[in-house]
Amino acid sequence: MPFPIYTAIFAGLMFLLGAALAGNVILHRRAHKAPIGNPHNDRMLERKCRAFGNFAEYTPLMLIAVFLLELLNFRILALVAAILFFLGRLAHAYSLLYAEPKKHNYNLRVTGMMITLLGLASTGLVLLVLAFIRLF
Repeated sequence: MPFPIYTAIFAGLMFLLGAALAGNVILHRRAHKAPIGNPHNDRMLERKCRAFGNFAEYTPLMLIAVFLLELLNFRILALVAAILFFLGRLAHAYSLLYAEPKKHNYNLRVTGMMITLLGLASTGLVLLVLAFIRLF
């Protein structure tokens, strides 16, 4: 099996984005003396936690999907799905952290989630079809 280069690149990008989102939460907690929970009812801390949490909830699924697609020699599909997912996660996080608090505009977050879910659903369907084709 060749080295899964697209999965490695995607994983590296996602790990960096995850580290940035987690670091954002840590820095906010330290600056506002909130080591656990949300003792001051801080809306920005809540947004930062959700940006990281949402990222952490969806990313492992997509990493598995991209790896499986690449393993099955659907490298272009794996690459397109990975790029779309990454852009969706960026849009979602940016919206939660910067756009919404200032402009109260949720379009970017909705778009980010739509792209994320499109990536997950499309790779899921393709993997199911491929599994059934190989099964029979």
